[in-house]
Amino acid sequence: MEKTPKIIYDGWSLWWFFKLRFLENKLPKIFFKSEKIALYNEQIKWLLSSKKTKKPQDDKKRIMFMVHTNAILPDKTIDRIESVIKEVRKSPEFEEYISVVSPLSHKNYLQISKQTNLIYSYIDEKIKQKAREASKRLHEEWKELKDKSKHHEFFFSKEMLYLTILYYETYKKIIQEECINLLCVYADTGILSKCAIAAAHRSGINTLHIWHGTEIPSVNPDQPDTVYHVTIGEKYKEEYIKLGVPKENVFVTGPVFLDSIIHYLNKKYYGKKHKKQILLATSCWLEDNRGDEEIYTKFITNLSKHIYMWDAQLIIKMHPREQSEKLYSFISQKYKNIEIIKDKTKDTLYNLIGQSDVVVGFGSTINTEAMIMGKPSLFIDFEQFHLKDFILGDERVLRVSPENVPLILLKILTDVKFKKKTINKQNEVIKDYLYKIDGNAGKRIFEIIKKLS
Repeated sequence: MEKTPKIIYDGWSLWWFFKLRFLENKLPKIFFKSEKIALYNEQIKWLLSSKKTKKPQDDKKRIMFMVHTNAILPDKTIDRIESVIKEVRKSPEFEEYISVVSPLSHKNYLQISKQTNLIYSYIDEKIKQKAREASKRLHEEWKELKDKSKHHEFFFSKEMLYLTILYYETYKKIIQEECINLLCVYADTGILSKCAIAAAHRSGINTLHIWHGTEIPSVNPDQPDTVYHVTIGEKYKEEYIKLGVPKENVFVTGPVFLDSIIHYLNKKYYGKKHKKQILLATSCWLEDNRGDEEIYTKFITNLSKHIYMWDAQLIIKMHPREQSEKLYSFISQKYKNIEIIKDKTKDTLYNLIGQSDVVVGFGSTINTEAMIMGKPSLFIDFEQFHLKDFILGDERVLRVSPENVPLILLKILTDVKFKKKTINKQNEVIKDYLYKIDGNAGKRIFEIIKKLS
């Protein structure tokens, strides 16, 4: 068991900001290996930022939504939590404030230049000086520690300490200047999210964490008592309580990220091609360092080959953060039955699911969305991928090793009884784990927002 560094800033252990990144003692592959490059990347973002926000109205409570740039859809709506924002916006007593930030690992400069309400525009020289002085002092404390782990060196570098303190202080400033009454986040484990949560706690306001997937809470989030969690079902609430979260800090509302799916459940889908259609929903398997690139390439190539032999159509729906387009394009040159989709709107996704005969995924929410829409959903279980998910981990769900995917796919496409049995089992699983899928989770969450603000 590695010792955890005891470095404190403003009452917070700096290790608290970083520790959930070390569950498997490795950094995500996409993250910068050089702390200096990480700092330089953030400094570029600061230069591209502009501040455009309306003045808060004195008679309204202001709800701050922390949003990452990759969650902003082409139509300017916010992925997963838009129905909550709409409820806030409709209320005469509340006002939303969308605070935008780019993930530390991203270099999406063009996208940043188009956004408003970026946190970088609040960074001033006073905050920079405070972060410089503190990071220098704390880094010296770090160097004096004995038995340091190499796993920690990047995060306790002067540069990463500087960024962490700087963003923590910046969020404190935003909360004060923008008269924020409640912070809402859909991710609570990342460094930037921790900075916002800590700033909210220190500023005397609550934080509401809106669960945005089906993964099981598997680690004690170790959050202040001012952090509350919205979950998608009773079993998820039970897991939070087992992990040490007070039961009064956990609410069950159903999956808000599925509110819009209700409009697609009884829809008739036209424009489907005469061939059988297989939707492959990819993930950030390589970007998140979950497995070997050679193994992944071999799997995609083999799957494409089989589907081509069946004279079926393969639709590859890329994950927004994925960087494997060149691989898919290269394979599609050989197998002409492949279509690559990068559009990340829900309308495109749900129409693709509706038009497909079967959906294949890597354990993402799309597997669950396909089940809800009555489509056979096949979860590819790579040996290196450790899934912690009630729904996809249930034995009634089709969980298949990579080498058996073509076999099970063909059975779904050709065996009507097997396909019907699969869909019936999926319906049972959805009923067991999800509270309600009625399009009203956003409204239920808004009622919680009113109480916490």
